[in-house]
Amino acid sequence: MTKSLEKIFICLFYITIFCVLGLGVYIFYINYQYLAVDPLVSFQIDPFNVISSFLTLFFGIYIVRTLGKRDEEEKIRKDYLIKYFLTFQEEFTDAIRTAVKKGTKLDHVTGVIKRYRNRAHELVELTKEESLIKTDSVSTDSFLKEIQVLNKLLTSTPKSGEVEDGIRIDDGKLEFSSAQLDKISRSVFKIQRDIYKISVEISKS
Repeated sequence: MTKSLEKIFICLFYITIFCVLGLGVYIFYINYQYLAVDPLVSFQIDPFNVISSFLTLFFGIYIVRTLGKRDEEEKIRKDYLIKYFLTFQEEFTDAIRTAVKKGTKLDHVTGVIKRYRNRAHELVELTKEESLIKTDSVSTDSFLKEIQVLNKLLTSTPKSGEVEDGIRIDDGKLEFSSAQLDKISRSVFKIQRDIYKISVEISKS
């Protein structure tokens, strides 16, 4: 059930309560509609209108405050998750930029990509658990798959001293060709694009 439908059902629930209470009050007081102030002067009081006005005001304030509080809580949850993704993007981009420098150890690169791959999975799972994104979201699937692609671009290394697919490794140290660096850069951009799309999905949920 979407959040908008949930709000509609809540409103309908309280409106139903109001109608039932109002009807009950009306039936109870139906025989006591007149209040005499003076034998020569009298005025009519409709208890139903008085009570129903009070109930309308009470439930109106209650519903507005309840829904307003829920909206605020929902916004906080969304903002935090979006912030987590943007923080991941910033740290991940810096880590990859450092990892592709000439002479970086393969072990370091492998550790970096593994750490951020795990963090990416944890972020996606958290977002789905909070029901802030569809379980079959194309953006999250693309995000995780592209990290796998980047992993191969960074760590699919040849034998020591040889060059293969734009990567050279010598004494455990990596050196990437310009063509390989371009592929890595495009892959990082795709990941950033996916994070943007995920943030939009969270915001619209």
